[in-house]
Amino acid sequence: GGLGRSDDALALVVAKVFKGDARREVLEKLRLAGASSIEDMMALIEYPAPLEAQTYMPSSTWFRGRASLLNYRIDVNGARLFKSASLEAMHRFALLPVEAEQGYVPPEQ
Repeated sequence: GGLGRSDDALALVVAKVFKGDARREVLEKLRLAGASSIEDMMALIEYPAPLEAQTYMPSSTWFRGRASLLNYRIDVNGARLFKSASLEAMHRFALLPVEAEQGYVPPEQ
């Protein structure tokens, strides 16, 4: 089904940004925050956290100048927040596989 493919694509992005054992933890954090696809993850990174969260969430975990909804949900779950550099990297890599997939031509049998 479509869900499995988006899970795979998300795992691919995570694998590009994080190493080894961290990958499973990151995927679990994303899942708990409601990101089961690349599209979900990007939306949660881009969307700002509620206003009150902007005041207490450390700026080292912001995405482009403000706290993200993704880190806000992770904070609510009590897990360790993503740093700004990780958010940027995940966001950047998330743009790539989708394009690569659209350009994919299956080899002729």
